[in-house]
Amino acid sequence: MKVNGPKDITGIDRPSGPKDARPPQVADSQPAADTRPVDKVTLEGPQVAEMLSTARQRTKATRTGRLRELETALRGGTYHPDVGQLAEKLLSAAEIDARLRAMMRG
Repeated sequence: MKVNGPKDITGIDRPSGPKDARPPQVADSQPAADTRPVDKVTLEGPQVAEMLSTARQRTKATRTGRLRELETALRGGTYHPDVGQLAEKLLSAAEIDARLRAMMRG
C-alpha cells in the first residue's frame, strides 16, 4: 500500500492536545521557543551534603583500617592470600579484556 498523504491513512487515533493549544507562530528568521515545562533534578542541599560526608567518612575509616591490617600482616609475614580466589580474579579480568578487544575489532 502506497501512502501519498495523511488523508490516505485511516484507523489511526491521533493524540489531541489541550483544547486551547495552538501551534506556535514562528517567524522565518527566528527559531521556535520551547515553552514546555522542564523537569529539573538537583542533588544540592544540606541533607544530601551531610549524607555524602557521612558516607565518605565511613568508607575512609573502613578502608584505612583494612589497609593497616594488610600492611601489618605483610610486614609480619602472616599474610597468605587465597590462591584460588586470586586465580579466579585474574582469569575473570583476562576474560573481560578479551571480550572487550573482540568487541572493539568488531
